[in-house]
Amino acid sequence: MSAFASNATYVTVAEAEAYFATRLNSDWWTECDLNEKERALITSTQRIDTLAFSGYRTVSTQELKFPRSGETTIPDGIKIACCELALALIQGWEPEAEIRNLTVNNEGVANSRTTYNRDFAQEHVANGFPNQLGWAHLKPYLVEAGGVKISRV
Repeated sequence: MSAFASNATYVTVAEAEAYFATRLNSDWWTECDLNEKERALITSTQRIDTLAFSGYRTVSTQELKFPRSGETTIPDGIKIACCELALALIQGWEPEAEIRNLTVNNEGVANSRTTYNRDFAQEHVANGFPNQLGWAHLKPYLVEAGGVKISRV
């Protein structure tokens, strides 16, 4: 019996299986055992929950940030983002390494040298997300930068 708690993730393994059954290039997912899938989904949910979302938790005592603002279900966009992030984690994506890579301006080996333009980082990478597909599904739920203004009267 699995120690997997259904309220610890936005997506059940069964939902993720259904999603990846229709997605190309998901072999990493299908080759994992149940325990790895569960851990990837939990870790993915934990990382998503570090972001700032619009609205408020439907129930103030709920553990996860979704559902929000009176809704009773988790939006499909959040579920897709959770699956995409879980797959990236299984594939070995490490957000800390990506952040370190953003700071590299010049690297070389022998006579070969590569210089990167770090003035521009793709939005999903700058926000610690592995791919554009998952980010596109997640972004509509986020608080927009500059969306909150606090002033003292």
